[in-house]
Amino acid sequence: MGQWHTLHLFDDKRFYTDTVPLLKGQQGDIQAYYIMYEQTCTKGICDIPLAELVAVFNQLKGYRLDYLPFMEVIHKEWYPFLSTLPWTYHLSAFFEYVVFSHCADYAPYFRLGKHAALHRMPGINSNGLSYEILGELSMIYPGIFTVEGMGVTGWITSEEVKELLAGLKNEETINDIEDFIAFLEVSASLDMGIIAGVDLREDALRKLPSFKFSKRDMWDLQLIERLAIE
Repeated sequence: MGQWHTLHLFDDKRFYTDTVPLLKGQQGDIQAYYIMYEQTCTKGICDIPLAELVAVFNQLKGYRLDYLPFMEVIHKEWYPFLSTLPWTYHLSAFFEYVVFSHCADYAPYFRLGKHAALHRMPGINSNGLSYEILGELSMIYPGIFTVEGMGVTGWITSEEVKELLAGLKNEETINDIEDFIAFLEVSASLDMGIIAGVDLREDALRKLPSFKFSKRDMWDLQLIERLAIE
């Protein structure tokens, strides 16, 4: 049994202007999301207080919300370091729940399967922009949101989606990506970014509203064979 990688529509503009400030307790009602999140936890309780999670979110820096103490740890010490942090599971799970409630769609989604986006395209030019953008969607190394091998692996903006689409159309050494290109085309037409996940907590996410950012008739299920709509 391997990991299951998926791609989802993502409102990157709302993420940076609304969702990140929400997670940091700077605007909106983060308490309401915490109460809903607790209902997805074992026995309906999160054993990490909301104030502690908010404090960690306020330590995340930059465009990709990096946790700087983690970024400074050398490769062989990643997991020992992460095991010393009591909040990693709930930080990842709560982030996932808020993002898919607030600025991303769980369904519809593109099924990458057992390999992340970058690893599905072994012929891609490793010196090109497309390679760099796909790397942002792929779990190249453990991240603060994928500590236990599950969660959000990365995201790209609507502009990066358009750049990726243009780049892949010019790649001549990659085969069998027509459905992926079709997925990118719909995303680009909606001016949406894309967020990637691995083994997302689907029991909780399936209960959230779907098709918040698109309509069913926008998707050609015959062309995009790896699209799931529920």
